[in-house]
Amino acid sequence: MSLFKTIKKCRICKGKIKHLYKYKSTPLGEDFVKKTDKRKQQLIPLNLFICKKCYLVQIAEIVNPNLIYENYLYETKTSITLDEHFKSYASKVIKNLNLKKNDLIVDIGSNDGSLLKYFKKNNCNVVGIEPAKHIAIEATRNGILTINSFFNKDCVKNLKKKFGKAKVVTANNVFANIENLNEWIKLIKLILKDDGYFILESFYLGDLIKNKVFDFIYHEHHSAFSLKPINFLCDKHDLKLIHVEQSVSKGGSLRYYICNKNFNGFLNLYSINKFKLREKNEKIYYKSTYDKFFDKIEKENKNLHDFLKKNNELNIFGFGASITCITLIYQFSLQKKIKILFDDNQIKQKLLSPRDRIPIKSLMNNKNQKNSILLILAWRYSDLIIKRHKKILKNFRYVIQLMTKFKKIKI
Repeated sequence: MSLFKTIKKCRICKGKIKHLYKYKSTPLGEDFVKKTDKRKQQLIPLNLFICKKCYLVQIAEIVNPNLIYENYLYETKTSITLDEHFKSYASKVIKNLNLKKNDLIVDIGSNDGSLLKYFKKNNCNVVGIEPAKHIAIEATRNGILTINSFFNKDCVKNLKKKFGKAKVVTANNVFANIENLNEWIKLIKLILKDDGYFILESFYLGDLIKNKVFDFIYHEHHSAFSLKPINFLCDKHDLKLIHVEQSVSKGGSLRYYICNKNFNGFLNLYSINKFKLREKNEKIYYKSTYDKFFDKIEKENKNLHDFLKKNNELNIFGFGASITCITLIYQFSLQKKIKILFDDNQIKQKLLSPRDRIPIKSLMNNKNQKNSILLILAWRYSDLIIKRHKKILKNFRYVIQLMTKFKKIKI
């Protein structure tokens, strides 16, 4: 496989896919580089489709996963709110499923073990699976046994041999990143006990539209899930969806509880029916809904550029060096305008942004910006960013919170 390929049919059911929107081409959003790295990073097309049969919303361009994860920089602990989220997550799962001491929990795409540590604190046995070698090593060093591997046949064989089958298999903010979903489900069934549960959490299509989280569509995210395609996938593999929980992470997510079709364990049909009704009322499977959605995004873009044009004598800086921020930068054509990206993640500081090589620095060392505009690119965390950096933000002429009807913030 080269840098990327383009699919022509749905990745779940091989049905016909209908085009919804053409994003501007972007580089790989997490491919931040050192100054010594002189690679010319390629722009990759990004097109959003919906399947006419199972209604999975998906992108057509599939990037070689080895290129994404070999030097992957994102660590869960660097996200502002996720630690508390995972603490609550583990608590709910333990309560809902009445987990017992020494029950085996396997987390696919476990990253630094932030979720598994809370299962471990409740006396469960835990194993993580993580393809980024340096992250897997660090997680194991910190007490969360982590297998450095992609989730594949060899990994499953090794896992079963060493640890047996799992009571719970989790996949958090990783299922959207998978190309061959059917193969993954088959592998999960191989390591799941007959009375076990598969729990996946992923950003929710309904909330993406409702909360204008358009910047969650990027090459790492192959799919934007909702109830219809999840139910289709379950039916195809003799599984059933038994419960859905909403969470505020990632701009709005759903946690899907799935088990074998013949297992009568935990069940909450009310939660499922509630979201089925919402999806029907909000028409999330209609192309017209996406036409209106992206019209709103374009208006946000136009308002921003009108403002920048009126203030073209001012320097422009950005706050946020995450993959969503890179997506936003390219969709709003800001890559040639922003002089510096500020971020609190020390891993990103001193690196350069993908392709356009915008320097990334700590805001703490930049206190004299009277003739400058700061764009809060990590707009979902604006309140937390403002609270953390209130004194320094007062030094900017304007602080702009994007995606909130172009809000100029008074500090």
